[in-house]
Amino acid sequence: MNESVKKKPAKRLDQQYKLLAKNTLFSIFVSYGSYIFTIINSFLLARMISREDWGIFILAISLIGIFSLIINFIPPGLMFAMNFYIPRYRAKNKPAKLRSFVLKAFYTRIIIITVMFLIALFFFVYFESIYNVFLKNHIAVLYILTPLIIISSLDAFFSTFLIGFNLFKINLVFFVVKSITKITPIIVFFFLFNTIDIEIIALINLLSLIIPVILEFFIFYSKIPKGAPKEEERLKFKKFIKKVIGYGGFLRFEGFLGSLWKETQTQAIGVFESSEWVIGNNISRNYTNSSSLFLSSLTNPLIYSLSSLDYKENYNKIINMFQTIFKYSLYVFLFISGVLFFLSDFFLAFIYGDNYVEYSLLIKIMLISMVISIYPMLFSLLLRTTNKIKLLATITAIFFPLTILFVLTGLINYGIYGMYFAIIILNIILLICEIIMTWKLLRINLDFFKMILQYCSYIIAIFVANLLDNLIFNDIRFLI
Repeated sequence: MNESVKKKPAKRLDQQYKLLAKNTLFSIFVSYGSYIFTIINSFLLARMISREDWGIFILAISLIGIFSLIINFIPPGLMFAMNFYIPRYRAKNKPAKLRSFVLKAFYTRIIIITVMFLIALFFFVYFESIYNVFLKNHIAVLYILTPLIIISSLDAFFSTFLIGFNLFKINLVFFVVKSITKITPIIVFFFLFNTIDIEIIALINLLSLIIPVILEFFIFYSKIPKGAPKEEERLKFKKFIKKVIGYGGFLRFEGFLGSLWKETQTQAIGVFESSEWVIGNNISRNYTNSSSLFLSSLTNPLIYSLSSLDYKENYNKIINMFQTIFKYSLYVFLFISGVLFFLSDFFLAFIYGDNYVEYSLLIKIMLISMVISIYPMLFSLLLRTTNKIKLLATITAIFFPLTILFVLTGLINYGIYGMYFAIIILNIILLICEIIMTWKLLRINLDFFKMILQYCSYIIAIFVANLLDNLIFNDIRFLI
């Protein structure tokens, strides 16, 4: 009898690992597939439009992104709460509460999207002359992209819903459909005309999302548990908001500040530097992010798998898992970053063209910054899985003003390179602080000597890679 009882948790744990592995695989396909499609898209656009026009298009996308970020922040933590409560209600077999929670989330989302869309439209129309100067007479791009405030926000909501219902595979299918729909017209323009207006690119971005979002809505409708819940099973709106803010509010606060600053940083570069450096920053960001895609792919499947578990009962297992993940992730991350460092010049010349190679130094500086930030990314994931959300938000609240101060000081006084050197200095400070917190607050002992040795090996490796790059790239540059 006791052996039978012991086997059930072991079997359940084994199933959880299998589920985690499968969902992580689907998430990796989405993450790296997105990266591959971005490279293909960049390869084509770099040969059809000027760097200035590309920079203007990115600025317009960034403006739309700011309003989408505000939507994601109201109410704070809605998406995070959906990731947590949907699988939890399903695991506990509470269809009435699940239906009530999902519908309230959807109606709340619709109201916020409508209000923010109208506000954005008012701003764009009332300050049209200012935006037109900012976008260098391409105000039409902004108006074409404005409906994305509605469509992309609904797409994000439905994608979160699919993940909450363990439909990672369907989410992958929709990603493929959206990507093919977006890239196919670009390919057609490339081979038939070898040129394209950024207004057409904006229209393609808009149309590629419409049909997938409609299909996502039908799946959303079909998956909601049917039947009106009894009064005692109904989730009151006040309790719904309390659950959303209670679990996801701090996470949303941290994510909102980070995402808002990312978009604001793009706008700041557009103000203090030329639009060509906006595209340089965007290329560098996309290129360097490929080294951290595995960690981002692991986040949602891991949260789904752990959402029905008590972190206090499994604290030691979580800590052991963190130490193992950190150990191997650092190896993989440093290796990938080293390869990307060596290939940066070849990547720019082949994908974008020879005149884009000037962004190589920017990419290399950003890669060094990313390597320093690997531990803070893992530390953030550890705080989420151990339910220390307030600590994560506190760290963000402290370092966010410092980030603004460091970045703007570097950008205004020393240009875009000064901005990224300022980011490196800030990341080093954050790394030291979080290592201390890991040791003092969480009582986790890391092999700091091995970590330092790995970082030193990385520095030597990139020095050699840079030397080889300088020796051989110029000799074969004419072949690219």
